[in-house]
Amino acid sequence: MGMIPEFTASGSPGPAVGAPASPVASRLINGFDNSDIRNEKLRAEFQREGTAGRAEDARKQDKKRRIAYAALAVAAALGGVVTVIVRLTQGIPPAADWLGLCSGGIALAAVGAVLVLRGRPRLALATVVAAFALIQVADAMSWKAG
Repeated sequence: MGMIPEFTASGSPGPAVGAPASPVASRLINGFDNSDIRNEKLRAEFQREGTAGRAEDARKQDKKRRIAYAALAVAAALGGVVTVIVRLTQGIPPAADWLGLCSGGIALAAVGAVLVLRGRPRLALATVVAAFALIQVADAMSWKAG
């Protein structure tokens, strides 16, 4: 395939049509563009950082997640305690059904807090959700008892 010369406004021949006009255009035509440069820079940065930096970031995120789950477990346990106190001060009789369920929810939330501290966040979250459900059922039963 031959190159067709292109003429500029002054009549002098310019670069041939189909030929790259500059080294940058050459790189673009050959598939080397800015995304390749950006990828190389990122790769070099990650290699400089190493796996130690990524491991440290993962540890920090894990610690934040454990603190959040522990706070959620403590809030669920305190919510159960507040529910019992409010219902008893309202004059609702301490029937075994709602008081037992609420106590079980409080205990389950406390177990969830311990599980978080031992490094079992998924299981802890499941126990806290179950504790919250037990406390809500107990609260609904306390209205029926009163």
